[in-house]
Amino acid sequence: VTDEDLDELKACIELGFGFDSPEVAVDQRLSDTLPALELYCAVNKQYNDIISKSARSLPAVSDCDSSPPPANIFCSGDSPQVMKTRLRRW
Repeated sequence: VTDEDLDELKACIELGFGFDSPEVAVDQRLSDTLPALELYCAVNKQYNDIISKSARSLPAVSDCDSSPPPANIFCSGDSPQVMKTRLRRW
């Protein structure tokens, strides 16, 4: 898998194509088209497994103990670029 393969997969994800379903096996034709897809799926599965295990090990938090949600960092008229910039800063 080359840097170019990773850039190509990243561009597909940024365009809105989703490859997140761990239940679905990667289609060989799609894998041939996007060589980095199998790597992405393997890393994504491992990450989801770790998150799932850590979430099960944390004690439950009651509503009164939880902190308030963060302030809204987006405004309704913001462009996607402004939203990305604010999200990076947040």
